[in-house]
Amino acid sequence: MSRRRRAGGGRAAVRRSPGLLRAVWRLSVGGWVACAATGLVITASLTAYAGYYGVSGNIATAHVDTGSWEERPERVEGVHNILVMGSDVRTGENAEYGSTEGIRPDVMIVASVDADKGAVTLMNLPRDLMTDIPPCDPAGEGFPGTPGVFDQLNHAMAYGGVECQWKTVEEITGVRLDHFAMMDFAGFKDIVDAVGGVPMCVPQAVDDPKARLRLEAGEQVLDGEQALGLARSRDSTEFGSDLGRIENQQRMMGAIARKVTSGEILSSPTAVYAFLDAVTGSLTTDDGLTVDAMADLAVTMRDVDLERVSFVTPPLADYPADTDKVVLVEEPANRLFAAIAEGEVLPEEEAEATAGGDEEESGGQAGGEDSDGAGTGEASVVDEMNAMTAAADEQADACAG
Repeated sequence: MSRRRRAGGGRAAVRRSPGLLRAVWRLSVGGWVACAATGLVITASLTAYAGYYGVSGNIATAHVDTGSWEERPERVEGVHNILVMGSDVRTGENAEYGSTEGIRPDVMIVASVDADKGAVTLMNLPRDLMTDIPPCDPAGEGFPGTPGVFDQLNHAMAYGGVECQWKTVEEITGVRLDHFAMMDFAGFKDIVDAVGGVPMCVPQAVDDPKARLRLEAGEQVLDGEQALGLARSRDSTEFGSDLGRIENQQRMMGAIARKVTSGEILSSPTAVYAFLDAVTGSLTTDDGLTVDAMADLAVTMRDVDLERVSFVTPPLADYPADTDKVVLVEEPANRLFAAIAEGEVLPEEEAEATAGGDEEESGGQAGGEDSDGAGTGEASVVDEMNAMTAAADEQADACAG
């Protein structure tokens, strides 16, 4: 397994930022989590039957040669793990969003579906996570390969394509991946436009030229360009961080899922076709994720209990050399990864005890004023989570008037 930079000592204390949940196992903040899970089920189901609508041929595929890897995590029967990525490729239709060379995933989510337990876990991995990237072979022009390097997580794709990104995520987490699915900027925008825009509460006005985004505060319907801008924007978040952007992305997933599962979309063959055409038109999967495999996954997900859906982000700390980046808080992160790999969901009381204990451990020598109370016993992470949830509810109430 890959070596991970451990938090502890110096300034590498667990960061506490209002609205950003960093050192907690599960995030359950109301209906949008269930809506996001519903959207995952509906998307898998509709895509599985895309052949009926004549759009399954839109899906691009890529071969990932996992058979050549020396060691992989063990497969757990009944658990399906998919690496879902949003790509920042800046060519073709996406060239208008910048000139960054190469391909790097802007969004990385490990979607773990446990058929036996009827549970889904969606684990966000920050693109700015500093970690060990394993040796990867060159993958054609523009992908030089690497003998192994300590670098930002999403740079793995720039070294060795999707195969290197897949391999890196497996080595970091110990979670055996079965498939990947990747969509680009234009695809996300087209999906939102295909469903007629998505309603979102914007707590405060946003002016972010980098994301090409200007929004007034309040409840509003975002078109595809605006939704993409909000999903990409860091400056629209209170602390300008990648985890703040993850929070926006999760809220966006919930809003899209609510729209997709509404009678307005599902009752209209024209709307369903437009949605499927948008999804499949910008989707790339491994060649093992066939339409038949999607149908099998859809059947598996049909009986998922929406009360057993979790968004999680592994415990993180500032990277001492650059506090705009993060590293894993190793021991609690490893326990989270092991739980996902085995399809386990920790009891809430155990999560609370673990989070509280590990925050003290990870704060270590970094106590004092820089650690913002980490390790002092002033407040548990779960208490902070409850405060964050209350703040989010207040923002929603403010939008509702």
